[in-house]
Amino acid sequence: MTEQAVRPSSPGELFLYLWEMATLWTNAERTRSCKPNTAFDRKVKTALEFDGGNIVTKTLLQLIEPTDSDLEVFRGKVLQIMRFLDLSFYRIHPRAVSRAPSDPQYRRVSAWLRDHKNYRTTKSVYATWNNLSLIPRGPLHRATRPEAAGHADTLYDRFTYLSAAPATMLHQGRPISVKPLYVGRDLGAGVAPQDDTRIVFIPVATKANDLIFTDRPLGDSRAMTCTTSSTLCASTTIFNAIEAAGEAMFAIAPEFVVTENEAISLGKLLRSLKASPALTVAGTGLTVSNDGYQAWNESQALNRYGTPLWRQRKIWPAKIDADVAIGLGLPNPGKGKQVVEDTASGSEIVVADIENVGRCVTFICQDIKIRPLVGDVIEAFQPDWVFVPILDRGVGPSRWMQTAAFEHSDLGQSRFLIVSSLSMAEKLGKPTPHFAMAIGPRDISENVGGGAETDRAIKIIHVREEGHPYADLTWNTSGWLQTSVSVQPWPPDP
Repeated sequence: MTEQAVRPSSPGELFLYLWEMATLWTNAERTRSCKPNTAFDRKVKTALEFDGGNIVTKTLLQLIEPTDSDLEVFRGKVLQIMRFLDLSFYRIHPRAVSRAPSDPQYRRVSAWLRDHKNYRTTKSVYATWNNLSLIPRGPLHRATRPEAAGHADTLYDRFTYLSAAPATMLHQGRPISVKPLYVGRDLGAGVAPQDDTRIVFIPVATKANDLIFTDRPLGDSRAMTCTTSSTLCASTTIFNAIEAAGEAMFAIAPEFVVTENEAISLGKLLRSLKASPALTVAGTGLTVSNDGYQAWNESQALNRYGTPLWRQRKIWPAKIDADVAIGLGLPNPGKGKQVVEDTASGSEIVVADIENVGRCVTFICQDIKIRPLVGDVIEAFQPDWVFVPILDRGVGPSRWMQTAAFEHSDLGQSRFLIVSSLSMAEKLGKPTPHFAMAIGPRDISENVGGGAETDRAIKIIHVREEGHPYADLTWNTSGWLQTSVSVQPWPPDP
């Protein structure tokens, strides 16, 4: 399977080749395409039963060549071939793993499908073509977004088991690599099975003096660094909270509390636990390496045994206003000026396909607000879970973190997990805040009003009072609200 080729040589490459073609048509042109007759469908089905990927591809291409003079007919044939390819990949889609052979869509897996499945375990995608990667349509562990969800023609939503994801997207004109990562079921290098959806949120820094803010001149601005104090050991704090919390699907810590070295130390500590989360998103912090001038703000994801699975670097360093900077003990940056985060900019987004928990992606604080990149990632990949570690004075309804997650939750079936530390609120003299938030996708079922704008499940979380500071929730248990971004006031009750 070649990344660059004149002609597709596998069914997966063919899907991407046709996808490229279909993206050049307008939404109206796709909508008025003519569906082929049943004779054409029989020819496509017969071709897909061949074992050899090359002969399948060649036969399907012959069905649309030469280009039909009637463009509506031609477009209908292209879309129909894509639909049948999509249905064929059901047999190797992660959602079909638990299906029995008695399932009406289950059939013998052809050799070419096995080839694509094996390719994904080593290359993380089924196939590539130019700037596109062929991936399983997300989410991996729940029903996919239906075709009618967008209330308009969307090429992504036409398919159930396949998606074409760009390998590169743009942030303000700068190319950002989007890297799929396959994480298998191997207990040492992968993620162990987890039956429930319990999530443990760990603020780590809870007192005003737990975080240290310093600044320096940088160009014509001032740049801020945030680190934990010498009296706070982040790896031990997280370990103690995880040990107290026990079994969970995820543990997640906030931004700027876990340096690269502390994440390594945490990994070593996790190996000693008998019960720990299937996946720990170990907050974020400064890397040891730098780009020649600044370290990166990086998050590491660790499995149950402390093995790092992937790293995500913040792409868009944030700025804070002068009044906040002064409240944190920093010099006044001057009238009309802000203090910028003193970190280098990342250039890659990792989207991890974890067989046992679903498709996961991390957007660090400000990155969840990158437009249109975050929306493009969610539309193309349809992640099961979106992790958002932040540094702020807490979380709350109608604040920027809920607004951003609320907006993106309309684009897919993703569940957003947001967590902040508590130190900044105390430094700024604010009430003890809610420190974490979980937001579900817009409910698109007809049973709840056909997907009204308020149909999101949301839970806002206080830290536990007793023992080691953490809070937990299990998805879809009691205490969830149906809410919009404007129904609850800020600040929360003390």
